[in-house]
Amino acid sequence: MKGSDVKAKTENKVIGYIKEKDMLNSGDTLIIGVSGGADSMCLLLLLQKYREKHPITIYVVHINHGIRTEAGEDEAFVEEYCRNYGIPFRAVHENVPIIAEKQHLTEEEAGRRIRYEAFNKLADEICASEGIRPEAVRIAVAHNLNDLAETALFNMLRGSSLTGLSGIKPVRHGKYTIIRPLLCLERSEIEEYLKSTGQSYCTDSTNATDDYARNRIRHNIIPVAERDINSNAVMHIAEAAKEAAEADEYIGAEAECALRRCVVATLEDCERSYCLQALAFLKEAPIIQKKMLHIILTRLSPGHKDISRIHIDKLQELFYVAGNRSVDLPFGISAIREYNNVFIGFLDERDEAENVNISMKEVALSELGIYKNSIKVPSLECTKWFDYDKINSDPIVRTRLPGDYISISGGKKSLKKYFIDEKIPKSERDRMLLLADGSHIMWILKGRISEYYKITEATRRVLRVDIGEQDTNQGNTL
Repeated sequence: MKGSDVKAKTENKVIGYIKEKDMLNSGDTLIIGVSGGADSMCLLLLLQKYREKHPITIYVVHINHGIRTEAGEDEAFVEEYCRNYGIPFRAVHENVPIIAEKQHLTEEEAGRRIRYEAFNKLADEICASEGIRPEAVRIAVAHNLNDLAETALFNMLRGSSLTGLSGIKPVRHGKYTIIRPLLCLERSEIEEYLKSTGQSYCTDSTNATDDYARNRIRHNIIPVAERDINSNAVMHIAEAAKEAAEADEYIGAEAECALRRCVVATLEDCERSYCLQALAFLKEAPIIQKKMLHIILTRLSPGHKDISRIHIDKLQELFYVAGNRSVDLPFGISAIREYNNVFIGFLDERDEAENVNISMKEVALSELGIYKNSIKVPSLECTKWFDYDKINSDPIVRTRLPGDYISISGGKKSLKKYFIDEKIPKSERDRMLLLADGSHIMWILKGRISEYYKITEATRRVLRVDIGEQDTNQGNTL
């Protein structure tokens, strides 16, 4: 094929892909990550071509990772190109090896984080200085079809969910949308396009080594697959990944609905920990169960990294095996099965002291209102009323102690037995706040009060206890 034909074919293919995936709108501001290598230079050229017919503003960001001695030459190459074409250019210098060591990351992961932090920082500055809405700013990166296939294989080999098998998505929405216009091109097509345009590029020496896991897949697994199994192996792997992405999207929507049926409470808030009802969970199809757990873990884990199939399987087992059991997961996440509930999240945070504002004061019986031997007592969760004359000592707020008991219908019951009968999780019992008269528990805060202290027709003095400021105009007649 002639160079001019290759050029036109590639440009039409990528511009059509951008339109198909709705990557850009007229007037958008585009931040392009450009290393100077073949992929990123191809991306820059093609987006400049797109700009000829579609008004967009282009910025270029180059990250100097501090790994290679020739990195400065790559930076100078990209900067000169941008200067020649009047494209705003920014270089960011970071020592990735040192950062990776300090943060206990691989150099690959540290570099990825640094790149996206730089892209987002520039996007924030542009929005602030130009008055642009975040949804009108896009970040373009140069992943291609080979990267998609390599990522899908990498995730499969290390143990991944359906999401991992999906590889790399062409569009990722967030505060700033990330687009990957080259996911429709194989690496060979990129090199042919650059040759047809006469555009030079830099060569990253680290790409030729097997120091990184992805390089070993690129240099050893893919070539063997293409040579000995199918010459279109990369294309077929990428197509399978795309179908996995479609299936994952559908299953994800179903799993979100299932979560609403299964999540019964949260320990802190929905981004820190979850409580799922085991019986409701078991009614869902196994693939929906796994997706629910994957959704929860990816919301809880930073960077959505290091969550693999083995973690999902261990977590799923908690719902099938009765009894109090626990599982430790990456990033300090834990899961605990207690009775019919499974708690997932940063459960160590439950041991933090709960800050409550308790106020107690004696009030006149007339405040309750007496109507023909009926007494109107507030039913608010955070305000309770007690027969003052039945209290033997100064009430205090504390957590449980040995010997604590509460009076219920039928007589006294030890607090331990009460918690067991009410199926209060063991992990919650030691942090529950109690209003105590010696060993007699007057009130499990925001819960049950002791029958012994309830207001009756014989009550003459009343102790009112509030947690914070509450509206006490409500009530019910006893």
